[in-house]
Amino acid sequence: MFVILIALIVIALAVLVIGYAMPSSQIFGRVYYRGKTSNKVIALSFDDGPNEPYTSQVLDILDSYGIKGTFFAVGENVALHPDVARRMVAGGHVIGNHATGHDANHALSHGGEKQIAAAQEIIKSTTGVSPHLYRPPHGKKSSWELAYLKSQNMVAVNWSLATNDQHAFLMFGRPTPEGFAEAIVKNAGPGKIILMHDGYGLNHGDALSDKSLTCKALPIIIKKLSDQGYTFETVPEILGIQPYN
Repeated sequence: MFVILIALIVIALAVLVIGYAMPSSQIFGRVYYRGKTSNKVIALSFDDGPNEPYTSQVLDILDSYGIKGTFFAVGENVALHPDVARRMVAGGHVIGNHATGHDANHALSHGGEKQIAAAQEIIKSTTGVSPHLYRPPHGKKSSWELAYLKSQNMVAVNWSLATNDQHAFLMFGRPTPEGFAEAIVKNAGPGKIILMHDGYGLNHGDALSDKSLTCKALPIIIKKLSDQGYTFETVPEILGIQPYN
């Protein structure tokens, strides 16, 4: 009996961890992570900006190809670079909520709700739009945070394809732009939402917030996917939902 009890506790804990940390988990509620389509469309999304000069470089690249991206912006970074946030919206790109700080364990307490609300206010007062889309920092979520989003007419959006453009290179070595791009292209699929980063939390002007690799790889990714017949949509377009409230 004791062994069965321990086994049930372990299983329950495993379920909770999966629900909390796995980006695509639906255990605690609805979380979007890819579009339901067989068409060769794909979405490019960028987290943790605005972070200069890299966010502006990403926007320059997307604009040069006529592609609209989706930027999940950190509230404090929007306040730091308001002109860049306004450029996103004015250029037809989509801006989403990525909390006001970048607390890794935001979803464990109701403090995460305050971060969502604060970021929403900063983004609205800066750009004039209220995001419908929220991407949890690190993709983590809880049942009460998802319930809060629903009460605010917002939805959680994670990803179906992530890139090695964060701190993993400190352990495994920074990939080349070509290698970075190839890892994305070979795992592409209809309706997938690609996660990249134009920033690193609240960091600025250091090695972690240096997103030159992303900027160098992005044109390669766009060209290779275009050559394979893919077209690019924003995250709300690929999901069939509204971008703003």
